[in-house]
Amino acid sequence: SAFLGTTNKMLVMNNGVLSPIQTALSAVTDIEFSKSEPLLGYYSAGTRAYKLTLTPTSSGYSAVSQSISSLSNQINCLHVFDNNSVIMAGANSLMNYYNKSTTTNYPLLSSPGVIFRDIYFHDNKTGIAVGDAGKIFHLFSAVNDPITHDIQANGFSSVQETALDIVLGNNTGY
Repeated sequence: SAFLGTTNKMLVMNNGVLSPIQTALSAVTDIEFSKSEPLLGYYSAGTRAYKLTLTPTSSGYSAVSQSISSLSNQINCLHVFDNNSVIMAGANSLMNYYNKSTTTNYPLLSSPGVIFRDIYFHDNKTGIAVGDAGKIFHLFSAVNDPITHDIQANGFSSVQETALDIVLGNNTGY
């Protein structure tokens, strides 16, 4: 199966046939599946985040999409943790955490004027976010739940750096 996010739909392809999972969406901005449960994924579209649950069938997969979060700002990116909780980041310094265990959603970081474009955590405590104008944020959590490993809002912090004069390549084809 393959997934395709368009300007107003999330589609799944099974045996060459495209079927809608969710319609009437804003443009899909990101999708990521859990490493510990590969049939569970999350995607963002506009100001909403969705949980995507797949079930194997004889013709591929059936998919169920469920809204998990509706925020006031555009969600540009998300990261799925091993415990299947999700961090979402986007416009107007949006950085929220969805706790799968309790199905709660809470803000983690406020950095006025920043538009986050991508986010990645290499474990349950340490990550990096990239924003407009060369802004790079090193993210870390000093307080994680000892059982679920969920990030707690009161222990989350960041250090901002700004990359200047980044050279991405030259005229040799990079």
